[in-house]
Amino acid sequence: MAKEFTGLLGDFLGYMQDPNRTQQMQGVGGLLESGLTSIKESQAKFRDLNKRAFGDKKNPMRVTDQAAFDQLTEMTMNGPMAFAPVGMTKKMATVMNPERIAYPGIYSNPRELVQEAANRVAPESPLLKQLFGVTREDLFDISQQGTRAGNMTDVPFKTAANPKGAAHASQVMNPRNVQRLQDIVAEAKQQPELYKGMASWYTMDPLYKRFVDIYGPDRAIGEYNKFNTLTGMSSPGSEVLTELNRGTAANMMDTAGRFAEFRKYGGLPESKRKADFPPELAGVTGHPYHKTAQSGPMEKYLETGLLNMGSAKVPSYIHASGVPETGFQTQWPVGDAHWSRLVGLPDVRGATTKKGKESVPNASASVPEMVSLGPWFNQKIAQPMGMEAVPAQAVIWGAGSGATGVTSPIGAPKLELLAQQIGETARRLNITPEAARDLIIRGQAYAGGITKGGLLVD
Repeated sequence: MAKEFTGLLGDFLGYMQDPNRTQQMQGVGGLLESGLTSIKESQAKFRDLNKRAFGDKKNPMRVTDQAAFDQLTEMTMNGPMAFAPVGMTKKMATVMNPERIAYPGIYSNPRELVQEAANRVAPESPLLKQLFGVTREDLFDISQQGTRAGNMTDVPFKTAANPKGAAHASQVMNPRNVQRLQDIVAEAKQQPELYKGMASWYTMDPLYKRFVDIYGPDRAIGEYNKFNTLTGMSSPGSEVLTELNRGTAANMMDTAGRFAEFRKYGGLPESKRKADFPPELAGVTGHPYHKTAQSGPMEKYLETGLLNMGSAKVPSYIHASGVPETGFQTQWPVGDAHWSRLVGLPDVRGATTKKGKESVPNASASVPEMVSLGPWFNQKIAQPMGMEAVPAQAVIWGAGSGATGVTSPIGAPKLELLAQQIGETARRLNITPEAARDLIIRGQAYAGGITKGGLLVD
């Protein structure tokens, strides 16, 4: 019967009364549909308002006529149902009392959300097997199907002595939002090509093995940690391919004793590069956050060995990309901007402005937010779905990628993306991929780049 309703209402009713939903949810859906049917039959105006309020057939989640939507909401609240479903005034959000709907697609039918992502899974690159001797299936096995527990159990980022968390995080931590996120994981498990690649996204053991081959077991730990930390510190404001390009360049310049040059020039776009620009960095992508969020903290890390960025996301990410020999964590999800968007944080945060105009508060999760949401995600979403928190975060990151704006290839683990960038290095330098891989590991070249240059030798 839900087919009688179009746009947002039809989608939502269909979702709630899907046989895969709980009996309680199906019952609420039936009550909702019953009430709406009564209104529909008694008032032709309801149909007209619904058509105007949700007139975009290609995007039924978008309100096309705010005035009509407001009237529709008022009629629903005052009609035979005698109540308004939670989130009705904010396009069926599952967070509590949202101030806005920043990314409406996250609240769409989980099955459709996941299917859209599954349709975009990138084909596996043969370079993964060629350079690291593994396939996506092998990485999935190494990760123990997303259940391998990390050997680091402390909070991976710096907090206050007695952290209190963020008050608005409670608006995200409610049963309806938990159910939505669990449903996304459940639907992703039905798409093996998507699920396997994302559940093992952080698994980097084959890369570490090559570090051991080159440096020996004792030195490999320190060299891998530096490589992993500098690439992770390149992640703010970057998609993964850019992160790998810039982080390996930072490692290259530090290995050569020339990090100061990376600090000075590494953020410049090509249009602002002058004659004094180091030719070795010709293929490195410039970045607007270079001096503030990236090279500045990198310099402090290289000088002190300490990772203190006032961030929750970057340290969690770096430690998630470790291996058993170096230590790695799986209990704290990496709260990057896309994870934050998918769990609904932008909808409950206070207003922000940019250049005097209101903007969407869609940044990565803050330390107080993660103090609250990290354990919640682990205990309420990951564990009930039989996963560790870090691989569960990667799964919903990929599954919801279409709704949150992810631009990195979906389904390809981080190691595979590095292999692709190594292949680009090989073409740029006219050498074999294996030679490029080892130069990058030794800190004598950087990953990716589209122009000549980038090779430093001892």
